[in-house]
Amino acid sequence: MRRQVYGREWSYGGAPGRRTGVVCEVPRTNRKHRYRETISLGTTRLSASEVSLLIGDLIEKWLGEDYHWLHRNCLAFANEFCRKLGVGNIPAWIDRLPRGVCALDEGVRNLAETVRGLADGTRAAAHALAEGRLQLRLRLPQPCLRFNSRFQYCSCRVCSEPRTRSLRVVARLRSASSLRRDAHFRASWVPKVLCVDLWTYVPV
Repeated sequence: MRRQVYGREWSYGGAPGRRTGVVCEVPRTNRKHRYRETISLGTTRLSASEVSLLIGDLIEKWLGEDYHWLHRNCLAFANEFCRKLGVGNIPAWIDRLPRGVCALDEGVRNLAETVRGLADGTRAAAHALAEGRLQLRLRLPQPCLRFNSRFQYCSCRVCSEPRTRSLRVVARLRSASSLRRDAHFRASWVPKVLCVDLWTYVPV
């Protein structure tokens, strides 16, 4: 996509090294692209000399080596150029697809960061457990407690009282019939969620 103002056509693309990616041409003469249509975006209040100063700033800012096909492309340049000219963004239908892909890409990156953070937290908890800096508390769901009180609370204290947030780990229990053999207990299932709170101790 190209922007035409004061008889010149401006565009942005990739270029090697520290060269600018901004290109100036006579309108509709670029041989690498096929002309489709002209869309009027309005009239700028900037004079020709003011536009020249604006272009000078963009030339320094939009380097060819910074080009990215999705996040920093000709459409991103067009939007910034048009905003600085005072005519607003380009029509939404022109960059709808890239914006949608950007949103998807951002979501995938956020998910990757979340997974990476969870892995780091789990790894830190494992190291703390191995070094004796972790307190482990085991809680069974409430329905289990009326059958056997010894499962009510189990604690292994290997450090001082917890000082930081907990990391909850979810596991599954076996069927209740494997724990007790009476008819009533065999007919039911203990809820299949076991909560284990890991508290990491951070010395003051």
